[in-house]
Amino acid sequence: MGELDTNAQSPVASNLDPFKDYIVQRLTDHPKLTAVRLMLELHDQGFTGGIAVLRRYVAKIRAPRSRKAYLRIETEPGEQAQIQSDVFWLRRAIPLRARCRPSALPRVQGKR
Repeated sequence: MGELDTNAQSPVASNLDPFKDYIVQRLTDHPKLTAVRLMLELHDQGFTGGIAVLRRYVAKIRAPRSRKAYLRIETEPGEQAQIQSDVFWLRRAIPLRARCRPSALPRVQGKR
C-alpha cells in the first residue's frame, strides 16, 4: 500500500521541445527538407542538441515516402540485345589512323 511504481517513466523534457512547432511547420511547408538542413536552421535559433535526436523526431512526424514500382522484364536468350554505346561513339570520334598509331594521339603536357 502506497508503493511507488519504479518502472513507470515520467516524461522527460527534451531540448528539442521548444522547437517542435517550428519543425512541424517547416516540414509542412517543405516536405523534402532534410534533417541536416533543419539542424542548421535550429542552431541559428539556439538549439544545442544533436542530429540523432532531430532525425528520430523528424522520422516520427514525417509522412512516409511513396515507393516506386519497377516492372521487371525477363526475355529468353537471344531475344534482346544490348550494346555499350559509349564505346561505339568513342571509336567514331577518334580517326582510324590515330587509333592505329599512338604517336598520332594528342599528348598530355608533362608526360612523354
